[in-house]
Amino acid sequence: GNFATAAERDGKLILTDRRAGRISTKNSSALVEKLSAAIKKAGSARVRIYPGLEHRFVVVFSFPRPVPDGEKIKDTDPQKEGSAVDLNPKTESKKPATVAAAKAAGIFGARAREILGGGKKANCVLLRGFSTPPDLKPFGETYGLSAACVASYPMYRGIAGGILGMKIKDPAGGDILSVIERAGEVSGDFDFVYAHIKSTDRYGEDGNFKKKALAIEEFDKTVPRLLAAEPDVLIITGDHSTPALMSSHSWHPVPLLIKSRFSIGGTRGFDEIRCREGELGIVRSVEIMPLALAHAGRLAKFGA
Repeated sequence: GNFATAAERDGKLILTDRRAGRISTKNSSALVEKLSAAIKKAGSARVRIYPGLEHRFVVVFSFPRPVPDGEKIKDTDPQKEGSAVDLNPKTESKKPATVAAAKAAGIFGARAREILGGGKKANCVLLRGFSTPPDLKPFGETYGLSAACVASYPMYRGIAGGILGMKIKDPAGGDILSVIERAGEVSGDFDFVYAHIKSTDRYGEDGNFKKKALAIEEFDKTVPRLLAAEPDVLIITGDHSTPALMSSHSWHPVPLLIKSRFSIGGTRGFDEIRCREGELGIVRSVEIMPLALAHAGRLAKFGA
């Protein structure tokens, strides 16, 4: 979820800031404590709330019986300022347990609004990404690689460690250099190291082209540190595009770089335009790990 800013207008709750001005993690954590003390249950669900970074948090609804298709519950986040917010999430499911789950989420949202309503910035919550726990094989079991994750953002550590079974190696700080330095430090202890930086996405979402460009330049300066670790394969890419012009995620292809002793190369730089000149072309994200394994010489045969 997000803490957000909304205003009552003509009987509707209108979203004015999806991220509540990106309130500090300290303030967000205090709000989580406040909500946690006041909301123990919502409908038939037990409620637990966990702080994230800045405006983000996670809420866990635990029900007496399993929710069969929780992913069919719609977000209450309209994704755009100026839109009306409906705190009661809809669902396409007709299954009683799923309908009850959506109702519980609505009760939570309304109660949170009552508690936070007097605030100037964080005065409501937006819920998104409803899901039951995914059933995925550990990364090591799927690819036969020991793996570590170095990331400053909680969500990526949670997915990598809690769901995929990677070892979490926290960076000394939250900045780009800290993440890259830590990745280099642990690279000799694992077959695979996943390092994640957030600032490029953050500034893209804020529509701040200048700071996004500066973040990319800051990362560029750390690449020699990655190369100093002498990885068999170095991959640089992103999970999605976030153009500052749009201030949101988009459909545009994401640049992908793969460097190994088997690389052919041939591009003059690393950006959306020059990557089209490379040997990879446009590939689906599910093809990246097979390519990585091939470049590392860990496949008996690539393809058929």
